[in-house]
Amino acid sequence: MKNLEHALRYLHAVEKKYKEYFTTHRLKITDCVALTNSGNTVNVDIINNALPANIKDDIKAMFWI
Repeated sequence: MKNLEHALRYLHAVEKKYKEYFTTHRLKITDCVALTNSGNTVNVDIINNALPANIKDDIKAMFWI
């Protein structure tokens, strides 16, 4: 599995974990982050500042943002 695929799988797991939030706000995790694939590194930037802190923390913990 490539790094980008791994990042997407993890982000979808976060979306599933917080399914109620994403369903209520009619969002997908990909609406909330920007992914940049740079060689062997995937950069993840949170672009939706309205995300609750616990969701941001889960993303930051995995991608060291």
